[in-house]
Amino acid sequence: MLTSGRFEIPHLLVVDSEHAFLKLVELAFRRRGHKVTAVASPAQAIEVLDREPVDALVSELHFPDGGGYALLEHVRASPALRRMPAIILTKDRKARSKVRALEIGADDVLNKPCLLDELYVRVESMIERRRELFLAAHDVRGEFAGKLRALPAAELFPLLLHGRKSGLLRLAEAGQELARVWWLDGEVVEAEFGPLRGEEAVYALF
Repeated sequence: MLTSGRFEIPHLLVVDSEHAFLKLVELAFRRRGHKVTAVASPAQAIEVLDREPVDALVSELHFPDGGGYALLEHVRASPALRRMPAIILTKDRKARSKVRALEIGADDVLNKPCLLDELYVRVESMIERRRELFLAAHDVRGEFAGKLRALPAAELFPLLLHGRKSGLLRLAEAGQELARVWWLDGEVVEAEFGPLRGEEAVYALF
C-alpha cells in the first residue's frame, strides 16, 4: 500500500484501552500481512502519528480521559494526516456520540463488539480507495510502453529510477499487456503482474 506516497506494507494504528480486544485486533491484522502498532491511549497514539507514517487508524471513542474525540481532531487538523482513513469503535449506542465523531471526520463508526472480519474489510477498502485516488492523481504526468523482450525489466527499471520518471509503465508481450507499474519521481508506488500486486509483482518481473 501507500505510506506518504510510497509502497509499503499497510501500517495500521489501533487504539483501545481494553487490552484483550487490542490484542485480538492486532493479531487479526498481522495474520493478514499488516504492520500493526497497538496502543492503549490517545496520547500514545499521537506520539506514534508524530513519529512514523500510518495508513489507517482504528480507535475506541471513549477513554477515561475522554481523549477519543481529541485524537480524531488531531488527525483531521494535520495536513499530513487529514486524509488518513479513521474508523471509530464505540459501545455507546447513542446516535449523538456517533454523529459527533462523523462530524469531526471519522470515516466510519462501528459498534463494539464488532466482527473482526468486518473491521478488516472496512479498513482494507478504505486503504485501497486512498491508494486508487493517489495513483489517479499522479497518473497524468506521462506514460511509458515497452516490450519485455526488447528491454527486460531488470534493464528498464534502473533507467526510470535514475531519470526520476513519473507515470504508468505498461509491459507487454505479443500484443498482450502483462504488467503495469506506477512510478513517482523514480520510485515504484504500485505494481500489478497477473494476480500479483505490490512487491510480489515487482519481484516477479525480474
